Parts: sequence; C-alpha cells; structure tokens
Amino acid sequence: MGLRELKKTRTRQAVQQAAMRLFDTQGYAATTVEQISAAAEISTATFYRYYSDKEDIVFGDDDRTVVEEVIAAQPPGETVAATIGALFRRLAAEFEADRDAVIVRMRLMNGVPGLQARRWATRQKTADLLARLLAPRAHTVPDDRDLRLAIAVALAAEAETLFYWARTGGTSPLDHLLADALDRIEPALRVGSAPT
Repeated sequence: MGLRELKKTRTRQAVQQAAMRLFDTQGYAATTVEQISAAAEISTATFYRYYSDKEDIVFGDDDRTVVEEVIAAQPPGETVAATIGALFRRLAAEFEADRDAVIVRMRLMNGVPGLQARRWATRQKTADLLARLLAPRAHTVPDDRDLRLAIAVALAAEAETLFYWARTGGTSPLDHLLADALDRIEPALRVGSAPT
C-alpha cells in the first residue's frame, strides 16, 4: 500500500472511530457531521470527500470485495453451504477485529428507523451479488428460485446472529454463533445439481 492509500485508510478509520464514539455516547440523531469531523481532526470538506453523509459511516465499507475474494478462493466443486460457511468465517474475523464499532453499528441499524431502509437496500445488493457468484457453483442461473431462497435464508441467519451478538455485548465468539447458525440452516442451502 502506497503512502497516499495509507493516509486515506487512516483518515477513514479515524472518522469511523470518532463517529462510533459520538453515536454511542450522544446518539445518532444528535451527532452532526461537523462534530464527527472535529473529533476525527479533519475538516468538514475532507469528511465529504470520504462519505456522503452519516449513514455511509454506519454502513461502513462495501462488503463486495470481501464477498468476491472469499468466493473466488473457494474450490470450484464446493457446495453453496460450504462457500457460505467460508464467507461467515471471514466476516466473523473482520467483525471481531472491530468488535466495539460493529456492535454500535448493529444497534444503530436495528434502532434508528431512518437506517432500516438503507439496510434493506444494502441487503438486496448483497443478495444479487451472491446469486451472481454462487449460480455457477450451483450449476444454475442467478435468478433460480431455490438459489435465491437459500441466499435469503443465509442472509437472514447472518443478520439475526449479528443482532443477537450485538444485543449481548459481543460476549460469545461470533465465529461460533455463525457456525451454529449455518448448521441449523444447512438443509435450506442444498441447491443446485451435479454438473453434466
């Protein structure tokens, strides 16, 4: 990573950390972009170079790259359930590494009505991406009903597990909770046919 990219990464991290502290202590609605900028020691103009609004901070960086990397790294003949399991493990590791901020994010997504529409839209984009990437593994098309249902079940299980983890203060290992959730939904993830 070059110096410029390192500086951008550090600025984004400073903004996210400052915002999560403020959201946690004074609430989402009461926190302004100006306060976040001051706490991160940047100008408001710099804030808007990285984020379009406070919502962008809550939803963090786009998970698209992580999803693409994990799925590309899995063996081609692997089942949809095993691939989803690999994705769950990667997400658990990343979320645990930023535990306090993720817990605040999950509480905000669940408790601030204005953020719920964005959460739904983000979830739909993730479902579309997963369908496109998993369809070849399931030997079907991205709009296959069974595949879309499997993805919906997996995303619901992930979301409910994350919300539970956040509500309980992240006291249980997230990777164990997600592995347990995967075991429970595995029959719903049996999609696709053998290659011909």
